[in-house]
Amino acid sequence: LLALLREYLEARFQRRHFRPVPDLAAATRLILELIVFWAVHRHWDAHPEAIDEGTAKATVIRFVTGALIEED
Repeated sequence: LLALLREYLEARFQRRHFRPVPDLAAATRLILELIVFWAVHRHWDAHPEAIDEGTAKATVIRFVTGALIEED
């Protein structure tokens, strides 16, 4: 999964669809870990935030796309 995400990101960076990042491997892992936390690990958090699934999903998507895509 990590390799597939990295290939996807690399293709987008090469086509200049995404802003450049200092390190592709670090960016790939950051995105994967962000998604995994909000999709899985937060449910076992000892002190969870009361955030519904729809809000969590929308926030992660907005955060990642906002970090990668430059606004016109």
